[in-house]
Amino acid sequence: RGLVQRGFAIELKDNLRQAHAWERRALDLLRDGRAADAVGLYARHDRITVEATEERTRERMVDDWLAAGDRDRAVMIARRRVDVAELNRLARARLRAGGEVAGPELELPGGHFALGDRVVVKRNDRRRGVDNGDRGRVLAVDREPGSLLLQVGDRQVRLDNEYLASSTSDGEPTLQHGYAITGHVAQ
Repeated sequence: RGLVQRGFAIELKDNLRQAHAWERRALDLLRDGRAADAVGLYARHDRITVEATEERTRERMVDDWLAAGDRDRAVMIARRRVDVAELNRLARARLRAGGEVAGPELELPGGHFALGDRVVVKRNDRRRGVDNGDRGRVLAVDREPGSLLLQVGDRQVRLDNEYLASSTSDGEPTLQHGYAITGHVAQ
């Protein structure tokens, strides 16, 4: 408040995150409480897809995710954990069948992990160089000691059995599949 009164505050007026003007307009409509108008804009720009069933909706999401092509940057986002789990299962099965996820698997509390799997880290560990929400790709599986080598951003991180077999403060596995994540994790 003091900075504003002295004229030192910076006010952000222009939204630069959305690439298209209509997307910025849709967000303005949402902020103004006009959700139906915002949804209408998305529909007019062919950005809403409706399927007949929940199962078909999840299958379509996986199809669209696969078509996007960038497995390391693209991610499916769902509200409910049950939907995230099913999207992860579907995506991984498709990638395993196509050979993009291959080789021996390491069985962990968060699932089975193999070379090529996309993962999300669920617990901070500064010593190991990972933060809750980090996404990465499995580069190597060492079943003997129960460890994984991950590519996380521009660095490689080895997660040992001590970390992988532990849990978060909420009792969740420390590593989960990361093809789909909740909106909360995405933030």
